[in-house]
Amino acid sequence: MLKFKIRRNNEAEHNPIRFNLDANVNFEQEQFDYARFLKKESLSTITPIFDNEIKYFSPLGFETLVINLQLEDNLIFYSDLGYNDDDIALLTNRFLNSRLRINFYTSSDPANQVLFYQVDLNNQLNPNNNLTSTEQMPMFFIADPNKTVDDLRNSLGYKIPYFKNPNNNNFPIKLYAEFQYLNSVNGEILRLISSSDDITFDNLYDKLYVTYELISINDKFLYTIDQTDRNIYLLSGNKVIDLNIINEI
Repeated sequence: MLKFKIRRNNEAEHNPIRFNLDANVNFEQEQFDYARFLKKESLSTITPIFDNEIKYFSPLGFETLVINLQLEDNLIFYSDLGYNDDDIALLTNRFLNSRLRINFYTSSDPANQVLFYQVDLNNQLNPNNNLTSTEQMPMFFIADPNKTVDDLRNSLGYKIPYFKNPNNNNFPIKLYAEFQYLNSVNGEILRLISSSDDITFDNLYDKLYVTYELISINDKFLYTIDQTDRNIYLLSGNKVIDLNIINEI
């Protein structure tokens, strides 16, 4: 009869370690590694520890993130979204309650993606332009929270939260950003895409997301934004994302 003797502490008295012994294994064979077998089966009974400490990842290679709303690669104005001059001058509720939403998913495949993080950016105005709906453009500035933030900018979405030690994953980690505009004028949710290509059902999910890549270098937590095949570029040290409104597919 094959017997195993395992030393256990008092805390483990009520947590038995169970072993799965394969009846087909010939335990008399000399090459059978008992130590390896014990280690493997003991570890399989232990619940893995998940390190859920959160770190904030800062952008690498740019100062400010600028997001433009466009239609067929042309900049638009708030009047194109249904706002009037009173909405701009008086900051009506329907203007203040409209926003750009960024959803960060763990995968670009809708079948297995998880929504990890969400950012809502309310409408912004440029104080250098006249307060009319035909002169104010829907542009969103996201700036470093450690620097002065003026009327043009906010810091929400500048740093991306993620786990310091991802479970069963190694850096780099990719998050997939989907952009939407929630328009309180008419209740529409406009899908936005950083591409000039014609969008069909066949290529929608290839074009829909902007990829953020999270990296850890010498205990510094950083992220980059992939510009490949997207309307994303550097301008005067700022990262610019042009988003086209998707027409009905």
